[in-house]
Amino acid sequence: ENGIDDFRSTDTLTFEQYRFYLKNEVFAALPDKMDLDVQLVTEEKLENVCWLICNQPYIERGNQLFSEKCVKQLWRIFCRLAELTHDEDTNSLQVIMAAREVELVCQQFLTCLGTGDSWE
Repeated sequence: ENGIDDFRSTDTLTFEQYRFYLKNEVFAALPDKMDLDVQLVTEEKLENVCWLICNQPYIERGNQLFSEKCVKQLWRIFCRLAELTHDEDTNSLQVIMAAREVELVCQQFLTCLGTGDSWE
């Protein structure tokens, strides 16, 4: 988090700026080979920074149904399943998840909870 503050010295950071920061400041500093344990710790640290940067709209909302911990877990699922695409019209990158994939994930989640029979 401090590295990002030093990098941009602003309260906001665009997705493109964050990608640039990761590529040039974070990933460039990593060794070519790492033990699995080190990889997992590094991944967790990076994920925590990503959550710190983007969590505000997800945790500061009205009518909260889920705790912050649950929201972070749902965010993690989305991040694992989402795809990075290029929008030709706006010439920007978007992170999306196909509607059918969202439906399947939700259905499987409800099935694991034992309420999958009620899915319509």
